[in-house]
Amino acid sequence: MAFIAYFPVDNLNPKWASIILVAIITFIHTKSLNLNSKFQNISTFLKIALILVFIGIGLYLEPSFNNTHLFSNSDYSQLISPAFAIALIYVSYSYSGWNAAAYITEEFKNPKKSLPIALIVGTLIVTLLYTLLQYIFLKHVPITALKGQLDVGTIAMRKMLGNEIAAVFGLAISLLLVSGISAMVWVGSRVTSSIANDHTFWNYFSVPKSNIPKRALWLQFVISSLLIITGTFEQILIYYGVLLTISSMTTVLGVFKLRRQVKNQETKGYKSPLFPIFQLVYIALSLWMIVYAFVNSPFEILIGLGNIVLGLATYLLSIKMNHNLKSK
Repeated sequence: MAFIAYFPVDNLNPKWASIILVAIITFIHTKSLNLNSKFQNISTFLKIALILVFIGIGLYLEPSFNNTHLFSNSDYSQLISPAFAIALIYVSYSYSGWNAAAYITEEFKNPKKSLPIALIVGTLIVTLLYTLLQYIFLKHVPITALKGQLDVGTIAMRKMLGNEIAAVFGLAISLLLVSGISAMVWVGSRVTSSIANDHTFWNYFSVPKSNIPKRALWLQFVISSLLIITGTFEQILIYYGVLLTISSMTTVLGVFKLRRQVKNQETKGYKSPLFPIFQLVYIALSLWMIVYAFVNSPFEILIGLGNIVLGLATYLLSIKMNHNLKSK
């Protein structure tokens, strides 16, 4: 949906154009792992290059309006407000890659070495780029012009360099958003196939190690299309954001269980430093976001919780099916 908002063609149907885009990317990912990897690496490289160009232009140019009040406000009460908690759900999408690499460890040549580098270095790079982008937006565009807008990059570029260059830049952003879509298409299907390998109920979507999970890819496409047709951008963002927050929070909670299990064992894997400080902070922030999201958007959260209940039902059914197979 954000891709369509940036794409400089007015007569496109945003929902159907979004579905076609996801279909094309899904088709690419059904081909070969080597093609997937090259496509992802090239598109990500170009996206980062575009972001750096945008930041460089924004830092070089002087702002066209007086915005000093934005950076001298001493009222920090908003940092603990419900609105800020909801905003963090939106922000969390910008950092979704911090755990995505963990889902495709089977496709790493040396996961014990590659995974910590991908998670730590990736998070630091995203933090730096994201912070600089927000600075550029606030430096060149009044907040009133940004409220409720998806194509904030185009709006900022229009303020900096005019309409013609902004249109070209908007096209570039829309094309490079493809790398983000591609990453989630790649990762999401691997989650489904991993579940299918362990649970009989989802056995139809299981694949041998290192094979492309084509059925899981197309299942994901169908679910994505259904969400695009039935929801608005904001509804989907809140709905998915809370589900992802709950999932990542429970994953972090799992670290405590793993620590107890290997307490008296010598492990050669990566260990989080200063345990459990980072884990407790993350869990507390996640709970804060979930509670305020429920207060602000109960309909979307209830649908998300319904998904969790449905998932729990299939999990229990799968355990029963696994038990019946073993008894035979």
